[in-house]
Amino acid sequence: LRNITLLHFYVITFGMFCFLSVLWAINVDFALDRSISLFKRFGVLFILCWYCHKKNSIKDLLQIIMFSNCIIMLVVIWAYGWETVIMLLNFNIRVDNDLLNANTLGMGAAYSSIIGLYYAYYEKKILNIFIILPTVAMVALSGSKKAGIILGVGIFFLIFLKNLSRGISKVSFSKVIISVFAISAILFMMFNMPFFETLTDRFTLMMNIFSNEYAGSSTEDRYAMMLLGLDIFEEYPLLGVGIDNALLYNPPRY
Repeated sequence: LRNITLLHFYVITFGMFCFLSVLWAINVDFALDRSISLFKRFGVLFILCWYCHKKNSIKDLLQIIMFSNCIIMLVVIWAYGWETVIMLLNFNIRVDNDLLNANTLGMGAAYSSIIGLYYAYYEKKILNIFIILPTVAMVALSGSKKAGIILGVGIFFLIFLKNLSRGISKVSFSKVIISVFAISAILFMMFNMPFFETLTDRFTLMMNIFSNEYAGSSTEDRYAMMLLGLDIFEEYPLLGVGIDNALLYNPPRY
């Protein structure tokens, strides 16, 4: 019990709420299946967090995340074939969801890229460059907007905070501004490379949501679900409709 943290308490409480939602869920099977699925995931996370807490180090967890996603990436390349992957990158074609959800693949690759950059930039482990390059390419292949945001924001703050690591008092305001512009320029050039065209096109299309123009089926559906979620919350503000029961309200493709 001494090793139980606030995070553990939150996860346990949320897990119990998910199971209890079976009592008021519209579809009991949906709620039960999702609760069991979350319980399995939480179990794995508990073991990993307990292990890292015991060793008083987060680095083992970072390496587990990095190499696990690299293994998934290699399986994807093996399943599709190296020639197909190169062809998809060359012609800016987004990978399909048949083997693995493209967003899941892209976000995992983005996290691996950031962790690899951390070890290369902070720990001077230059060999991690062999992890960064293919995982960045996998983000481009996924065409995932979420993965693009994770990668861009992660790289920005990783480099920016490194420049401040000597102490804020020793860094002039002008150097901070120069660092921000320099890192932004690097990210701008990176995302304007040819193999990122699919991702940048999806971002550009997404922005149309603010001008009431067509923003693509993905963005349009998610925006509709956000509004629907607010309607559900207004009708069931306290307990909701049961874990995973929003499926009963969502568009058929989700």
